[in-house]
Amino acid sequence: MSTTTKKISTNSKEVKTAIKQHILECVYDESENTYKTFEEAKSRLISEFERAAGHPYNLKKFPNEQERFADYMGGIPFWFEFETYKIEEFLNGLGINPEGKKYDSNKVWQLYTYLIFRELKK
Repeated sequence: MSTTTKKISTNSKEVKTAIKQHILECVYDESENTYKTFEEAKSRLISEFERAAGHPYNLKKFPNEQERFADYMGGIPFWFEFETYKIEEFLNGLGINPEGKKYDSNKVWQLYTYLIFRELKK
């Protein structure tokens, strides 16, 4: 009998919930305290993203908001992961890569920032 783990879609409720929890755990206020609700953390992250990445230079360099967000995340805001192996562990922990395939670090980063960005835009 083979035991195969079912791949979970990045659009699944489980993944979306895990990403929201990740945002809640990573975003903090001026005193470095995490927020009690996702909506508070989301508001803070959006505010900081707009403040830091909303400069006319950034708007011109990255007209696509998702690409601008990925660039912003490259500055390692708050307590988000930045090491590729930790991002891979986090993403694999979501169940979206049950085979444990290795991906290019740029693809890993792109997926990580996209999943976070997607939850901010809802």
